[in-house]
Amino acid sequence: MSVVLDSFETACHQPCPDMPYHSLNAAQKAKGLACLQKVRADLREKQLKPLRQQRTELATKANHEDTSALERTRLIKEIDRIDRTAQRITERWS
Repeated sequence: MSVVLDSFETACHQPCPDMPYHSLNAAQKAKGLACLQKVRADLREKQLKPLRQQRTELATKANHEDTSALERTRLIKEIDRIDRTAQRITERWS
Protein backbone atom coordinates (compact mmCIF):
# COMPACT_ATOMS: atom_id res chain seq x y z
CA MET A 1 0.00 0.00 0.00
CA SER A 2 2.84 2.40 0.77
CA VAL A 3 4.28 1.81 -2.70
CA VAL A 4 1.11 3.16 -4.30
CA LEU A 5 1.11 6.21 -2.03
CA ASP A 6 4.77 6.88 -2.78
CA SER A 7 4.06 6.95 -6.50
CA PHE A 8 1.27 9.51 -6.01
CA GLU A 9 3.41 11.72 -3.78
CA THR A 10 6.12 12.23 -6.38
CA ALA A 11 5.66 15.36 -8.45
CA CYS A 12 4.93 14.41 -12.04
CA HIS A 13 5.35 17.95 -13.33
CA GLN A 14 8.98 18.20 -12.26
CA PRO A 15 11.45 16.85 -14.82
CA CYS A 16 13.83 14.08 -13.88
CA PRO A 17 17.45 15.21 -13.58
CA ASP A 18 18.57 12.43 -15.92
CA MET A 19 16.04 13.42 -18.62
CA PRO A 20 17.00 16.89 -19.86
CA TYR A 21 14.55 16.71 -22.77
CA HIS A 22 11.68 17.17 -20.28
CA SER A 23 12.68 20.72 -19.36
CA LEU A 24 11.95 23.83 -21.42
CA ASN A 25 14.63 25.97 -22.97
CA ALA A 26 14.70 29.77 -22.60
CA ALA A 27 12.91 30.41 -25.90
CA GLN A 28 10.07 28.05 -25.01
CA LYS A 29 9.69 29.65 -21.58
CA ALA A 30 9.63 33.15 -23.09
CA LYS A 31 7.05 32.09 -25.68
CA GLY A 32 4.88 30.49 -22.99
CA LEU A 33 5.05 33.56 -20.77
CA ALA A 34 4.20 35.83 -23.72
CA CYS A 35 1.18 33.66 -24.54
CA LEU A 36 0.13 33.72 -20.90
CA GLN A 37 0.32 37.53 -20.85
CA LYS A 38 -1.76 37.71 -24.03
CA VAL A 39 -4.43 35.41 -22.60
CA ARG A 40 -4.60 37.44 -19.38
CA ALA A 41 -4.97 40.68 -21.37
CA ASP A 42 -7.69 39.11 -23.54
CA LEU A 43 -9.62 37.89 -20.50
CA ARG A 44 -9.31 41.28 -18.81
CA GLU A 45 -10.55 43.07 -21.93
CA LYS A 46 -13.40 40.57 -22.38
CA GLN A 47 -14.64 41.33 -18.86
CA LEU A 48 -14.10 45.10 -19.05
CA LYS A 49 -15.80 45.71 -22.41
CA PRO A 50 -19.42 45.25 -21.20
CA LEU A 51 -18.68 47.32 -18.09
CA ARG A 52 -17.39 50.17 -20.23
CA GLN A 53 -20.51 50.08 -22.40
CA GLN A 54 -22.81 50.02 -19.37
CA ARG A 55 -20.89 52.87 -17.72
CA THR A 56 -21.13 54.99 -20.88
CA GLU A 57 -24.89 54.45 -21.06
CA LEU A 58 -25.37 55.33 -17.39
CA ALA A 59 -23.15 58.42 -17.67
CA THR A 60 -25.21 59.61 -20.65
CA LYS A 61 -28.43 59.15 -18.68
CA ALA A 62 -26.97 60.88 -15.61
CA ASN A 63 -25.84 63.88 -17.67
CA HIS A 64 -29.20 64.25 -19.41
CA GLU A 65 -30.98 67.39 -18.26
CA ASP A 66 -34.37 65.66 -17.86
CA THR A 67 -33.00 63.27 -15.22
CA SER A 68 -34.24 63.98 -11.70
CA ALA A 69 -31.82 64.52 -8.82
CA LEU A 70 -32.83 61.25 -7.15
CA GLU A 71 -32.36 59.29 -10.37
CA ARG A 72 -29.03 61.05 -11.02
CA THR A 73 -27.81 60.05 -7.53
CA ARG A 74 -28.81 56.44 -8.17
CA LEU A 75 -27.02 56.46 -11.52
CA ILE A 76 -23.86 57.95 -9.99
CA LYS A 77 -23.83 55.22 -7.33
CA GLU A 78 -24.20 52.59 -10.05
CA ILE A 79 -21.35 54.18 -12.02
CA ASP A 80 -19.17 54.10 -8.90
CA ARG A 81 -20.00 50.41 -8.42
CA ILE A 82 -19.03 49.70 -12.03
CA ASP A 83 -15.76 51.61 -11.55
CA ARG A 84 -14.91 49.54 -8.46
CA THR A 85 -15.70 46.32 -10.30
CA ALA A 86 -13.53 47.39 -13.24
CA GLN A 87 -10.68 48.23 -10.87
CA ARG A 88 -10.89 44.77 -9.25
CA ILE A 89 -10.89 43.09 -12.67
CA THR A 90 -7.88 45.14 -13.76
CA GLU A 91 -5.98 44.24 -10.58
CA ARG A 92 -6.91 40.57 -10.87
CA TRP A 93 -5.82 40.13 -14.49
CA SER A 94 -2.72 42.35 -14.45
